[in-house]
Amino acid sequence: MREVLTKGQLKSGESFHIQRLTMNDIPKINRLQDTVVEKLHDSNMLVTLSDSEIQHILLDGGLFIGVFIKERLIACRAFLIPDIDDPEHLGYDARIPKGEFPEVIYSEISMVDPSYRGNRLQTFMGKILIELVKQSNFKYVLTTVAPNNIPSLKDKFALGMRIVHVKEKYGGKLRFILYRHVHKTSELPVKDERLVPIDNMKLQEKLLKLGYCGIEIQANGKIKYEKRGD
Repeated sequence: MREVLTKGQLKSGESFHIQRLTMNDIPKINRLQDTVVEKLHDSNMLVTLSDSEIQHILLDGGLFIGVFIKERLIACRAFLIPDIDDPEHLGYDARIPKGEFPEVIYSEISMVDPSYRGNRLQTFMGKILIELVKQSNFKYVLTTVAPNNIPSLKDKFALGMRIVHVKEKYGGKLRFILYRHVHKTSELPVKDERLVPIDNMKLQEKLLKLGYCGIEIQANGKIKYEKRGD
């Protein structure tokens, strides 16, 4: 019997539980992925996983958890251990020393059955994975987000991640690079704050080069940037 990481209740009153996924769950992961892709308005919003990629994460290549209602998988989320020799390693973009690349893990795919959206399951799973990372040998969580993917940005900010870079990745696709040091408990005081429209990429690039970080997205569609220092 698999360990139940936590239990909860949906807005509908249905009970769910969260477990680590195994190789036996691959058919359920594929069915969920197909359901999610079928309902997407923009297929670029989700980079799907192949069977081999799913197997890689499940076989010690990362962390993979799922939300179940009884035996039905309604959501899942994965963190991936990247290849430290990957020339596109996000550690370079986050200015992490190469010697610490083995301590980096990526926030990878997250999928929620469209019938169960609105229950904040994506962020709920993310917080559980962050806690699992804290108990492991990893200390940096990195990811990329398309600038027009507001729900994904909100999710990453809710997990304590910050925009530290913006550049073209994956063959020319513009992406925010987000970062979190999971063991960092103290920070320098805030020296300056700026609110920037999300579509003003030039100003964001300028602020990031000056040492600012994006920390939240506001209701008016602007991203809050801050600079810390002595």
